[in-house]
Amino acid sequence: MAPSDQIAAAEAVQLPFMAKFGLWLPASFVAAAGGGPAVDGRLRAAEQAFVNAPDITACAGTGPDAQAVAARSNLLPADVHDQRVVQVAGPTVFQIVDVIEIGTSKLEQLIKLQEQRAALDGPVDPLPSARSRPRAKPAGDDWVAKVMCKLLLRDVLGRHFWAIEQLPVGGVSVDMCLRTKIVVSGVTVARGVLFLKPTNAEMHFPAGDEPVRQRLDRTIARLATDVAGLRSGQ
Repeated sequence: MAPSDQIAAAEAVQLPFMAKFGLWLPASFVAAAGGGPAVDGRLRAAEQAFVNAPDITACAGTGPDAQAVAARSNLLPADVHDQRVVQVAGPTVFQIVDVIEIGTSKLEQLIKLQEQRAALDGPVDPLPSARSRPRAKPAGDDWVAKVMCKLLLRDVLGRHFWAIEQLPVGGVSVDMCLRTKIVVSGVTVARGVLFLKPTNAEMHFPAGDEPVRQRLDRTIARLATDVAGLRSGQ
């Protein structure tokens, strides 16, 4: 596809993509995603390629492309860590790169996941994927979850931010797929920390999610290392 055609194809999908993700896509990314001549096909292909991307920063491209993405996308302010409280209208998209459960100790989490992993070796797989696993439904904004998660988020520029579940967000768990994208809208940010609720966070799970056993093995290994470090005083 000629450069002029790439630009035309990208422009056709920018408005609906921006409305959903708050992200300006380089023309080269849209062209590489394919999707045929129709705008709807290109949009679906661009969305799928973005959600499936293993690293969100690769979607920004380099040079002028990256500069355009930084200038035109809905991103958190550069000084957001210095602001006491700010409301971010969004939509603003991040990739989840780590999830830490802060409602229970790491040892309790490790024991629970080891039990779940052992159960998977039986004749029936009793553990659904993280995104379908039911979680407690909040009774209102004043409801406090007994188990909360802290998430490390990365934006398209490679900057990292912490987020905390103010109320449980469906699909968030310590063994979830870390390629997952999360779009926030109308979110409160205090000193650079985002406070998540089901009403301000939307999850976008990649196709070909990690197998349950693989996710559990990865999480168990990380928790086991953390617990060993705590026991040794490191």
